[in-house]
Amino acid sequence: MSGWIKLHKTLKDWEWYDDHNATRLLVHLLVSVNYKDKEWKGQTIKAGTYVTSWENLAKEIGLSVKQTRVAMDKLERSKEVARYATNKWQAITLIKWDKLQCEDVDNGKQQGKQRATTKEIKETKNNTYSFLASLLEHGFDEKLSREWVEVRKQLKAVNTETAFNSFMAQVQKHGGDKNRILRTCVERSWKGFNANWLEQENDRLLTALKNN
Repeated sequence: MSGWIKLHKTLKDWEWYDDHNATRLLVHLLVSVNYKDKEWKGQTIKAGTYVTSWENLAKEIGLSVKQTRVAMDKLERSKEVARYATNKWQAITLIKWDKLQCEDVDNGKQQGKQRATTKEIKETKNNTYSFLASLLEHGFDEKLSREWVEVRKQLKAVNTETAFNSFMAQVQKHGGDKNRILRTCVERSWKGFNANWLEQENDRLLTALKNN
């Protein structure tokens, strides 16, 4: 496995940060979960999820199974992870994966994007509302924003300020990375977004894993 992850400084504010076993487990999960959706035994394992057993997990982090279970309980109680377990394996999902691994851009790219979007942002100055400009002003990826505006156009969605505010309210309610949400809207040809849709999808995944 190659690549990198982002480790937020807010980890120091986590209630179990001074518990070495719990922190070790959380960091291990961060580097072990799928960074993108992956097929496993006929099921789609979502990004941010890791399928393993207690024995393998304990071996990987150098703790006993009992110590690993205690540490996992702390992660669950602080709502860092959600688990679905069978008698042989368990699927562990980092609840805040999208937020922890948000797709930020570096300062140079950000400046370039600001220059590229100046024209769109100016559209709002003459009392002409621009759905696209609002997306760009709120930091959404330019390519994804343009693609979604085109999707909405094809679906005859009304690109009003009220529609945008409703979309942003659902994005904030979900709490995940906004560009991952926008990408999902584009890929699935959604003209809008509801935070409950992705939660329901996770529920269906857990049900599918349970029945596997």
